[in-house]
Amino acid sequence: MTFSLKPLSCDPARIKGMSERLIASHYENKSGGAVKRLNLIEVSSPASTMNEKTVHLDIRSGHMKWITRERVKVDRVACPWLIKKFVDKDAEFFFVPADKVSDEAKRLNAISYDVKGVELGHHGKECSFEAILKKYKLTADPALVLLGKIVNGADTDNTLYQQPEGPGVEAVAEGFRHLGFKDDHAQNAAEWIVYDALYAYCREMVWQGKPNGDFAH
Repeated sequence: MTFSLKPLSCDPARIKGMSERLIASHYENKSGGAVKRLNLIEVSSPASTMNEKTVHLDIRSGHMKWITRERVKVDRVACPWLIKKFVDKDAEFFFVPADKVSDEAKRLNAISYDVKGVELGHHGKECSFEAILKKYKLTADPALVLLGKIVNGADTDNTLYQQPEGPGVEAVAEGFRHLGFKDDHAQNAAEWIVYDALYAYCREMVWQGKPNGDFAH
């Protein structure tokens, strides 16, 4: 079964005291996101479900475990934000020394990301955020695609898209590293508001017909 987003049951232009665009945007964001997640659920036999769906599942709690390198900066903050928002709301994250990621991933039965040689890592000039967008079929959201370009510009040499917002995001990310957070979990919790704001910016740019951002040449 394929789910689709139905039109609003009312005319937002006739609601006094509220922006028509704000109402439509909120509806598309909340309801549209739910529809996309429903369409990601694959109907399969019990055997294939066991093989494909429970590989990284913690049976005691039902959430997925995700692991990457410690000392986060750009991708390792943006990716957890993306995962928590659009992939796995109950995700549990682990940050460990780079040389221990592989062993700890096996021990914890966790999904590795932003690590060399893994599926959810850098491929060519694309960053890990973009790998997650593709893996979990999130590229239908043009705002997330634009956000991926911005993250890429902040996390790489920015030669793929020459995204103007990239260096500013990198500067903010570097600043968060020097605010004295006790660990990577605390830094992520504090810094996710930046990606909330960036996603809101990207949605607005798409709304205005600027899918490459406000500063693209």
